[in-house]
Amino acid sequence: MGYDGSSSTVRQYITDWKRGRKLYYDRSGEGGRKTETIERKNIFKLLYHPIENVSSISREQFERICNEYPCFEKIHNIIWEFKGILTGKNVDALDKWMEKAKKLGILEIDSFICGLERDLDAVEECDKI
Repeated sequence: MGYDGSSSTVRQYITDWKRGRKLYYDRSGEGGRKTETIERKNIFKLLYHPIENVSSISREQFERICNEYPCFEKIHNIIWEFKGILTGKNVDALDKWMEKAKKLGILEIDSFICGLERDLDAVEECDKI
């Protein structure tokens, strides 16, 4: 229709426009339920930082995420349990954690566990340092 600019300019404009919109929007277009938009990058922050340190997500939002996406809650819990084992240098709890994590059936976590199992001797030696 006459626009001779690049598509990346349009994509950037739309991205900025979406960010400027209200936090809530009507997904159905027919007066359906309101849905809150939370950026994926902010949800990922919860895997690296305690909820208290993630200012972009409130405790209430975190609880809604966990209720709506139980798989995320399982991943969040298993990751933080692993971090606790690392910081507490509790190698004895590692076997129990790996069995629990395997039961989740999440490919990426299973792959991580395979790597741990390959290097379990080295991991156990770190506990002695």
